[in-house]
Amino acid sequence: MEVGSFQQPNPPSLAYDSGQ
Repeated sequence: MEVGSFQQPNPPSLAYDSGQ
């Protein structure tokens, strides 16, 4: 799901998906 999170702006999901 990391690919889907960085494709989007930067929602709360990206925080735990990226680990950053």
